[in-house]
Amino acid sequence: MYQMEEERDVSSYELSEEKYDPLEEIHRVIQSVVQFDEYRRTQRKESHNLVRRFKFMLLLWEELHDLLQPFLEIGVTWLTKVKDVLLFTKDLLKLCSQGSKIHLALETEVVMITFQKVYDKLSQAFGDVPCDEIGILDEVKEQDIGQLSFIETLVEFMKEGSPENKECAASVLLELCSSNSSFTLTALHFEVYEYLMEIKQNGTNKAQRKANAVLDLISRSEQI
Repeated sequence: MYQMEEERDVSSYELSEEKYDPLEEIHRVIQSVVQFDEYRRTQRKESHNLVRRFKFMLLLWEELHDLLQPFLEIGVTWLTKVKDVLLFTKDLLKLCSQGSKIHLALETEVVMITFQKVYDKLSQAFGDVPCDEIGILDEVKEQDIGQLSFIETLVEFMKEGSPENKECAASVLLELCSSNSSFTLTALHFEVYEYLMEIKQNGTNKAQRKANAVLDLISRSEQI
């Protein structure tokens, strides 16, 4: 079967913020993926599901690019790992778009296992966002317009994103709301409550915990 590069050496990347912009790299990868529009019949459904997730991520990275500068090294390392997962995903989607129809039909089971591996990698990559290290809190606090736009993007992810994206968005929102109650009010303005309730019922285990924690903050803020 077509071999995809699963592991990339993070140390091989230049971590200097002056020479390496991980968000820009990630943005380019996502843009290149969403341009794929035709997939082989045997993998069409899964491919379109992945591309839809990439389109949601594109919205998030466009917001983050303006908010997360400069990066601490640990933030760059995390973003580089995210990029590696996205490149692995891109390789799979390219295979499903341009690979041999006969080969893909014969290797359907193997390809589906690879899709599951991609989902696992994406979940792991977005599971623990180092909010402090990549500067989300400080940067958002300093930009009122950016705050509104960023919170709105998080709420949009909780409304229509994949389970992994909802989990990531809930994690980031919890960090923000824990640091400043104004973020809680902003999120409520964008009707986050109903989406948190939905995640509480149907989200991943971690997303449910994060959603419960945000709902608790909302409840406490209403009692003040």
